[in-house]
Amino acid sequence: MQMQGDETLGQDDLGKNFAVVQTAGTTTIGNSKNAVDGNTAATTNTLPLKLIDFVDGPDSAIGDTYTDVLVMFNVGHQLLNTTGIG
Repeated sequence: MQMQGDETLGQDDLGKNFAVVQTAGTTTIGNSKNAVDGNTAATTNTLPLKLIDFVDGPDSAIGDTYTDVLVMFNVGHQLLNTTGIG
């Protein structure tokens, strides 16, 4: 799924695991305010998200202030290395 980082996320974060920042959403426009917590980048396998790619387009680029990324739920699977990249 696509999420936005709460800070700059760079190429060295690719494959790492992250926590989620959860704040109050807005019912006015229907957006949630969940974001990838950039301060938690680690190989810790209990973190709920794994960064698998970056969204590179007119509104987002690798390393911009609030980087848009593609993440997957970090749950055990035979095709997933839950410990991330060290």
